[in-house]
Amino acid sequence: MILKDHHEHTYSLEKMQQRILGILKYIDRIARQNNIPYYLAYGTLIGAIRHKGFIPWDDDGDILITRENYDRLIDAIIADNDDRYKMMSMKNNPDWFTSCARVVDTHTSIGLPYSRLLKKHHVFVDIMPLDGVPENKLVSKFHYALMNVYKLMAVCADHEYVVDYEKYPTIKKILKPIASIKGARYWGERADKLALKRDYNTSHLIGYGTANRQEGELTKEVYASTLDADFCDTKLMIPVGYDEILRSQYGDYMQLPPEDKRKPIHIFDIYDLGEDE
Repeated sequence: MILKDHHEHTYSLEKMQQRILGILKYIDRIARQNNIPYYLAYGTLIGAIRHKGFIPWDDDGDILITRENYDRLIDAIIADNDDRYKMMSMKNNPDWFTSCARVVDTHTSIGLPYSRLLKKHHVFVDIMPLDGVPENKLVSKFHYALMNVYKLMAVCADHEYVVDYEKYPTIKKILKPIASIKGARYWGERADKLALKRDYNTSHLIGYGTANRQEGELTKEVYASTLDADFCDTKLMIPVGYDEILRSQYGDYMQLPPEDKRKPIHIFDIYDLGEDE
């Protein structure tokens, strides 16, 4: 499938997926070498179950992992010091402003022109930590409201200009000069600190702490162990409770969406997807 990026350049979605697959295989190898369980998540998990690989129109990769193992995996990838695949996280990059770490393929070149951090970037896979989340409804409302403020301020501080197709452009224009005083890293650290308030091991409900509330309404049992799932020409880890997880997030996830929704959701500038090895 040939697509056009934000600046109308053509690129191969299949080639993009091959680069993402290379990153997933690398993460899987390091995780297994260090006995670190992880879980394919969101569209990547749907792809594993419904397509035994990528959703045909998907353009990214997502992994969830418990906070303790998130820290271990970051350390293991940094220590591995691979020539091609590199870790981008708050732990090893002073400019990184989100707990969503990324493993990137440095043989590729993509970017988001409006982002200071991601103006020069690479094809990536997101790695997101699972933390405890509030059970009390009132506390939960406050938690996610404050989390959304921190995330919004971080984005405002990072962006060089407000992108028209994004949500809340007027609010972002107002908040941008205020957010920029402290910088994106400051607001990202506030969000991560809030996510860390509830320990995974002692919490009943868990989720990706800086995500939306509906993604944090599951018990630990669904992540109690992993299964190996076929994914393209390899096997990757998925959570034992994948069906409950996906139904809570997407409903009937085995049903294909309408044809007009079968397209990539991200908007990148694609400069170079590298050469096949």
